[in-house]
Amino acid sequence: MNKPFTPPGAADHVLLNAIAVLIMVTSGWQIYNASPIFGFEFPSALTLGGWLAGALLWHFAAMWLLVVNGLFYVTRSLVTGRFRAQLFPMRRRNYSAISRRCPAGWPMMT
Repeated sequence: MNKPFTPPGAADHVLLNAIAVLIMVTSGWQIYNASPIFGFEFPSALTLGGWLAGALLWHFAAMWLLVVNGLFYVTRSLVTGRFRAQLFPMRRRNYSAISRRCPAGWPMMT
C-alpha cells in the first residue's frame, strides 16, 4: 500500500499558517492606515487591531504563531524522517541500478 502524500497533521500546519497570514494581512492594513504618508486607506471593517498599537500586537502575535508552527513542523519532520525522505529521495543502494543502465563513457557515481 502506498504511503499518503501528505502526512497526518500537515493540514493542521497549513490551517494555522493560513490563519496567521490572514491576521498579519489585516493587522498590516491597520498599520498602513495609521501612517499619515499614504493617501489611501483600507476600510476599517477589513482591518484588525483598531489602532496602531493594537495592530502591532496582533501582527507580532501572528508572527510568533508562524514561528512556533514552523519550528514544530520542522522538528516533527526531522523526528519522523520526512525531511530525509523528501530532500534525499535517492539512496546509495539505488546508484548501482542506475549505473548499470548508463551508456559507456557516462560518469558513474561511486
